[in-house]
Amino acid sequence: MVKEFKYWMDNHMVTVTRNGKSYRLARYNCEDNGPRPESYFEDYTVSWYCSMLSACVSQCHIEYNVRIELHLNIASSQRI
Repeated sequence: MVKEFKYWMDNHMVTVTRNGKSYRLARYNCEDNGPRPESYFEDYTVSWYCSMLSACVSQCHIEYNVRIELHLNIASSQRI
């Protein structure tokens, strides 16, 4: 447990400032250009669904760089 805590403190801490006060938060962030290893199926499924939706709307497949950006947004829990 101590090793895990040290890892998070050393590698995943970010500082967020709000109303003049700073807070240190641990943030999970995945730097891979694909689905997260721990939720590969879910990420791939979301990416595939978005690709198919895009294809239906614009009659063309989602571009590779858009798919990578989608994976990165999912991995870092950002809004799409």
